[in-house]
Amino acid sequence: MLDHLADNGARKVAIAVGTDRNHWNILTEKRYREWCAERQQEPVVLVQQETSGTAGGRILGEQLLAMLDRPDAAYCLTGRHAAGLQARLAEAGISTPGDFLLVAGSDSEQTRNSTPPITAMDLMPEATARAAIATLVEQLGGTPKRDEHGGGIDGRFIIRESSTR
Repeated sequence: MLDHLADNGARKVAIAVGTDRNHWNILTEKRYREWCAERQQEPVVLVQQETSGTAGGRILGEQLLAMLDRPDAAYCLTGRHAAGLQARLAEAGISTPGDFLLVAGSDSEQTRNSTPPITAMDLMPEATARAAIATLVEQLGGTPKRDEHGGGIDGRFIIRESSTR
């Protein structure tokens, strides 16, 4: 997702992660910092509680607007944060994708219905749940019914208008 932003002209990318110290937040922030180091970009890490939803995304927007050297792109882990961020920036006259590129690490109703729609990763929760159950059944000595994903889920990157110029 970060490369996608850079490939579409982003020069400085921020990331918005959650406050929970879970694998998703920790690993994504670590990889983002590595990505920044490879490009000699100073990391811009914004943190907001996952449950804050679109209101939390608006707070992220306020934080970006207050920066003197504002990023021109952001990767929000949650779709709700991305939608709130986009709405707040639009109120300030910053257009997506014209002035600011945006992607979300999880697809949601908010990413699909934002104006413009927000690029997102479809984490395929139903397929992930089926794969987890199949793995559990196999570990318990049963014979699981494998689906087309073969037990592993990578998600699906859905490119929408918010991240392409």
